[in-house]
Amino acid sequence: MDQLRVHVERIVRPIRATAGRKNKMREELLAHLMQKAEALMAKGADEATACAQAIEQLGGPAALRADLQATVPALERLACLPLPASPFLDRYFEKDEGETPLHFALVRTSHMALAIGAILLVAATVRWSGLFPFRQRNANPRAYCLIMMSFSYLSVVVSSFVCYYFADVTGLRRLMSKVAPGPAWVKGGALCLFMTAEIVLMIAPIMLFVWIINPADGGILVDVFSGEFGRRFGIGILLVLLVASVISGLAMKYEHEQWRKWGSLHVDD
Repeated sequence: MDQLRVHVERIVRPIRATAGRKNKMREELLAHLMQKAEALMAKGADEATACAQAIEQLGGPAALRADLQATVPALERLACLPLPASPFLDRYFEKDEGETPLHFALVRTSHMALAIGAILLVAATVRWSGLFPFRQRNANPRAYCLIMMSFSYLSVVVSSFVCYYFADVTGLRRLMSKVAPGPAWVKGGALCLFMTAEIVLMIAPIMLFVWIINPADGGILVDVFSGEFGRRFGIGILLVLLVASVISGLAMKYEHEQWRKWGSLHVDD
């Protein structure tokens, strides 16, 4: 009875609410419609006619949507306001038909560059406004800070591009996509592998750059991360990745199931 599911999605999809609440609305509406349609079919109507009559008896989508929206708490409605980037973020690891790996990587990297650039701009404003004094031994603190921020920014942008490009080329991107099926441990593992590679490619050049332009600070970093702290830090990261892999895998598997059931339906919003 796809006709009923499409009608339910037409009603619920535009509602501003959390995913869990909207799924509950969908299930309740679908159960109600199926009950009506089955009753009509029991009286001799064919499936198409029964579905059409059940939809007609339910009422107009706009009125039902307004009634359902009114049941959502005001704070939740405010938190679920659609943002300009919402459609893009919702399909972050999906590709348009015919999109090349290069274009996919460039688009995601540009968004990452804008976000990190805004953060660095705020950090620089705070630093040079004197709100957060910066003490270190360099003869020219401003130049040192500017060089480090510039190289850090470049490192983030380049590592993001490399990770997105190779994630698409190697097929890792598809494993993280909500459109693609797969076991939870595979999806979670793919996401953690992607994030680990991006962090390593981002941090390693920065640490090498610090060691080159300021050997004293570089030596301190090497001593810290090669000692007891580094061992504990490494174990902690591995545990975090293990837990994150399980949680993210289950969440991504659930997201795929919901997409198959509701998100893949083509409706007139």
